Amino acid sequence: MAKTAKQRAAIREAGNNIAQTPEQILEKGPRKWRVRSQTVGSVPYTVILCIKGLVCDCPQCRFGKGICKHVAAIDVWLARKWILIHKKTIKIIDKPPVRCHYGCKNSRIVRDGTRKAERKGRVQKYLCRNCNRRFSGVLGLKRRHASSEVIADALSLASKGMSLSKITEEFARRSRL
Repeated sequence: MAKTAKQRAAIREAGNNIAQTPEQILEKGPRKWRVRSQTVGSVPYTVILCIKGLVCDCPQCRFGKGICKHVAAIDVWLARKWILIHKKTIKIIDKPPVRCHYGCKNSRIVRDGTRKAERKGRVQKYLCRNCNRRFSGVLGLKRRHASSEVIADALSLASKGMSLSKITEEFARRSRL
């Protein structure tokens, strides 16, 4: 049964509420979590990360009715945990001085106009006064074919344990929306 956008939003909101409530989620292993049931007297549900993704043993997931609030809660919980872990390791550094991209690696560089790049917009061009070669001052990933945001999203999904084929499917799904 296909869920409407309103139903999916309600499930995400319920999952977000569960993730924010203390002691609702208990980590049982590297890929296994216990989520307390929201009804009184019910047993807690187990959410497992497997090849299919996050799977819960609640009736909604067991009978193939789509994502449940327990899976949504674990998804939010994992995202927050990942941010907390990586926030400590991210270092903010000053922008390094532009140097020639060619063999001389000299810092005697002058600006030489801009060029229009398809995905990046306007890109600054430079001229090396030492070897008289021109280059663009694009730092980071050379010859990339996607924006920085797309690359960051793909790396984030990969660090969460998602396979390359699943990441490809996710981006294909996003492009259809």
